[in-house]
Amino acid sequence: MVFLQCTSPIRTGAEIDQAIAKLKAEEGDSRVSVSPSHRFLWEEVNGVAKSINYDYRHRPRRQDMNPPICGKWLYLCV
Repeated sequence: MVFLQCTSPIRTGAEIDQAIAKLKAEEGDSRVSVSPSHRFLWEEVNGVAKSINYDYRHRPRRQDMNPPICGKWLYLCV
């Protein structure tokens, strides 16, 4: 079964075919589209903002970061 997110219409049939082929070929029971996020993330803890994925005193260049992976949700294959 393939769920296509209607709010993310920019995808190709080839992307869907590739996702299905990888799901069949690899271990796992589902597949979702993801992409790296190069955002500098913060959270508020007890009224104080704290950086999550980098040291704010030594802000890295984006290309030097090990970015977290975020769901794009163009598709979900199960």
